[in-house]
Amino acid sequence: MKRAVASVLTVLLAGVVLAQKTAQPGVIDKGAILKELDKLEQSHQEKVGSEMKSVGDSLVKALVNKKALLNLYEDAVFATRFEGAKKDSAEFKKWKNVQEDVLKSEDFLAALELHVSYLHLTYLRANAEKEVKLNDALMQHVLKAWAFDSRHGAHQKMSTELLDRSITQGLLAKYFHLGSKLGGPQEGEKPKEQDKTWEWNPANADGMLDKTILPFLRKNKNPALITLWDKRIANETLRAKRMTLNNSATQITQQTLPKLHWQRAADQVLLGKEAEGILTMIGILRQNTSHPDFSKFVQELRAILTGENYYPTE
Repeated sequence: MKRAVASVLTVLLAGVVLAQKTAQPGVIDKGAILKELDKLEQSHQEKVGSEMKSVGDSLVKALVNKKALLNLYEDAVFATRFEGAKKDSAEFKKWKNVQEDVLKSEDFLAALELHVSYLHLTYLRANAEKEVKLNDALMQHVLKAWAFDSRHGAHQKMSTELLDRSITQGLLAKYFHLGSKLGGPQEGEKPKEQDKTWEWNPANADGMLDKTILPFLRKNKNPALITLWDKRIANETLRAKRMTLNNSATQITQQTLPKLHWQRAADQVLLGKEAEGILTMIGILRQNTSHPDFSKFVQELRAILTGENYYPTE
């Protein structure tokens, strides 16, 4: 006990001596301050790391349990929209009663799960998840986004809050105070160069493919490129069928699908299937002379045929 008291006194006296030294005009112990800065910085990093781990755990829990998913959403709404109130307050109870049917609907839960899933993926990216693992998980998310999009009217109903804004500006990002910790453009900002390799909208599967997944597969010359193109083309074809009475169907069949087939053929060339890719490309040009990208396509095919530097169309 005496030793402990003596140790405390020693530390206190040392602090007094330091204070006296720093209190003298023009005298600063820079070395001591630098050491303290190091300790403060380490303490801050540990705190932030602990907080981020807690966020990750909460998101994972919500993704494996629908009750936890809904509880997380309600907690976020309460914290961000009813600040200063209590959960048994009349205002919050009124909100829950009004939203009861929506909160129980399959469409809402599917949209919420998609939102939380992408927030978790963006969280993993911000925490330097391995590229292979991140891309595999992102591909699974793309499949979920396609499945959700196939639900007639679902996207339109739930898009405003959960799916049609940047994941960094969503309700849950605000609730967890993630903001700039996730990277990406903040509200009102334009994307920085490093932000352009990631899609920030949780339901934009095309952006996820074009900005992250396809470049990763191309970089590694992965044969899965062609399988992925086949899935993407099949999904887009089904989307066109769902829009038969809509002008969007014509745009998909006359512009989007030819472009997707062109990009698939370009990746065939990249993977060494040059003859197959070139024959597909010339066939696309013959059948789509009015395509908006016709001149660009011609230029790209000419570059392949003459051996110029060429990279598949983004």
